Amino acid sequence: MYSFLSALLTPYTAISITFLIILKEFYFSRRTNAPKCPKLAFPIVGHAPYVQFKRFHRQLTEWGNNFKKTGIYQINIFGETSVVVSSYEAIKEVLITKSDELGGRAKLLRTSLTTRGGKDVAFDNFGHRFIQKKKLLMKSIKVHDQKNIELEQVTLDVLEDYSRRVLDKNEIIDFHEFSINLMFDIIMAILVGHRVNIHDQRLQELKESYATINKCFLNQKLAIYDLFPWLTYFYQSKEYKEMKQAIKNRDANLSSFLKEVREEQLGNILGEQGLYDKFLQEQRKQERDNKLDDDECFMLAMETILAGYTTSSVSIMMIFALLMKHPRVLNKLINEIETTMGFNEPINYLKKNNMPYLEATIWESLRFIRHVNPIPHSAMIDSTIQGYFIKKGTQIIINTRDLHHNEELWGDPSNFRPERFFREDGTLMAPDEGCRKYLFVFGGGRRVCPGKGLAQQRMFITIIYLLQRYKFEYVKDLNDENYIYNSNEWDFDIVLHPDQFFVKVSRR
Repeated sequence: MYSFLSALLTPYTAISITFLIILKEFYFSRRTNAPKCPKLAFPIVGHAPYVQFKRFHRQLTEWGNNFKKTGIYQINIFGETSVVVSSYEAIKEVLITKSDELGGRAKLLRTSLTTRGGKDVAFDNFGHRFIQKKKLLMKSIKVHDQKNIELEQVTLDVLEDYSRRVLDKNEIIDFHEFSINLMFDIIMAILVGHRVNIHDQRLQELKESYATINKCFLNQKLAIYDLFPWLTYFYQSKEYKEMKQAIKNRDANLSSFLKEVREEQLGNILGEQGLYDKFLQEQRKQERDNKLDDDECFMLAMETILAGYTTSSVSIMMIFALLMKHPRVLNKLINEIETTMGFNEPINYLKKNNMPYLEATIWESLRFIRHVNPIPHSAMIDSTIQGYFIKKGTQIIINTRDLHHNEELWGDPSNFRPERFFREDGTLMAPDEGCRKYLFVFGGGRRVCPGKGLAQQRMFITIIYLLQRYKFEYVKDLNDENYIYNSNEWDFDIVLHPDQFFVKVSRR
């Protein structure tokens, strides 16, 4: 008996028992009865050996081709089961119909690090605090949007600066780098209420910090810390330390900018400031029990920058890339600008409703490039998707990339055609009408992007400003056309994008 108990306590036996427990969890814990990925799942690691990280978005499509009828299947990575949805019916159920049940977020070490433990909106779990933060964010944006002159002016200040420093030189530029810097500076100006000096060292360091965090966030070597967070107490890799330092630098530089906004507000130096000023005003109006703390307001500012430049920079770049490839669409857009606003008149966002072709072009560009997938959801309770059981805590990957290029829904998804969003009488379709109801470029339901309106305003002003003043020419010798116009060829990332895109710019 004694020898038997002693045997149980040996390290080898402990390892064996742990191994058996993991196997039990892997084989017998039923997280979903959705169809399984056609690839054989290995013990412990599941489908991880098949994953090619840089082309993971393509693999999801390849595996999903086996389940086109249902648009749902499951994969397993290191014992964690995820359900992938790609059909309109399944995506609508996750994003809209059951957004209360399926609108959670998986708790990962990396997201916790970057958001101070989920103090933001995008990575916070659905609940009371999430609702309070999103309400404050959307109300602040709405108040800010109503002051269109202020928004237009700070955006135009940045555009004028980039015109003088970059575009007026009539040179070949990397439009990818240009778009990132432009949209970063625009969202910073909107946030603090004025153009930040381009030579401000804090601005440059802030950009570098965001870039480093984005690079580290999807580094495969850091995935081990999501699976075993306790490892950080014993070993921190070079990549982990680099990410922590970048977060520290980001917070220090952003805090410095936001401190100036608070001081100007308290001293009433310049009156009402930017979007962060609206955050603080709305925070003061909140009831004591529901009041957001300063960390939460800071995270709203942090996330406004992150979401504001990462997605919009690629959107702007690829809209112009598509216009260069499709001169028919470009000419129709130029004619609409000339008819509605002219080439010498100030830009007025209130005329947006008189420019349906520009709006349709933006929609079609976002559908065509499909550079953003919604952040994975998590089941808040035991639920179902298309009749398949989904256990609480199961991660849900929403593959809108496949939805936006589904031939059965779009007919000719590989063609760039803004006209698809018009009715026969020439007016734009409503959000729930025709093919437009299949468009989820800003997500949907409880998790719809709260900055949707702000993003559309920035794109509207930027596109018109640039087309009023400049001609853009695709540089054939410096670009790979198949790479630029095919997002399947881009590396997997938080926001997919080509690494470079060279354009010749000249005055119109």
